[in-house]
Amino acid sequence: MTDRRSLGVRGEALAKKYLSAQGYEFLAANERVGRLELDLIFRRAAKMIFVEVKTRRLSGDDDPDAALSQAQIHKLKRAAHIYAIKNRVSSDAVRLDLIHILFNPNTQRASLRHYKNIF
Repeated sequence: MTDRRSLGVRGEALAKKYLSAQGYEFLAANERVGRLELDLIFRRAAKMIFVEVKTRRLSGDDDPDAALSQAQIHKLKRAAHIYAIKNRVSSDAVRLDLIHILFNPNTQRASLRHYKNIF
């Protein structure tokens, strides 16, 4: 496994642990929708929540607002829409979240920010 992939796996595990501790019900990870992928899927109350996890090493230009490009946003929306249709979930019951994780390689600690309903 590459170092980059390893960092991503670690970030997704941290995000899953965080959301579970917040009362979210875990449904799936790395769900493929054709060529698209949904990182994490949770349920909370009557909402199905699709979570995109962006994990980076701490550097001087860590802007969470730049974590998703317009193309990535489009792909995430499309994947969530297709998944919801296939699983008969109303679009009103869908939410898209972003979890941005910064790992400090010197301390091996991470900071996590959860952005709800990003679209």
